[in-house]
Amino acid sequence: MDQGSLEIVDNPVTEEIGKIRNSYKKCPQLAEIHDGESECIALLLENKEFMFCTGDIDTMKVIGFWGLSEQAISLEELVGKIRNLRYDFSKDCMKKHLEKGSVLKVQSFNWD
Repeated sequence: MDQGSLEIVDNPVTEEIGKIRNSYKKCPQLAEIHDGESECIALLLENKEFMFCTGDIDTMKVIGFWGLSEQAISLEELVGKIRNLRYDFSKDCMKKHLEKGSVLKVQSFNWD
């Protein structure tokens, strides 16, 4: 940090994070995720060039719910196949739960 090689960004709760939190009310099937993950998703909403890697299944669903699947990447995709990689870090897990989130978005849409 002293040499400028690590930048610490302090991002207070923003309007985007509030919107993400409110999505749990729209779609109770989504589990609430941690503030840090909500912040990362808010950053994805702000910048389409950002990518997010996670092994948290609930976060994967929220990413799919917000239509950000193209910005999600599994650990397996980043580092390749390695022995004994937990399923929640696999490409298949990521794809499955992004799709679940996308389906939840359609199911929870207010059609009135």
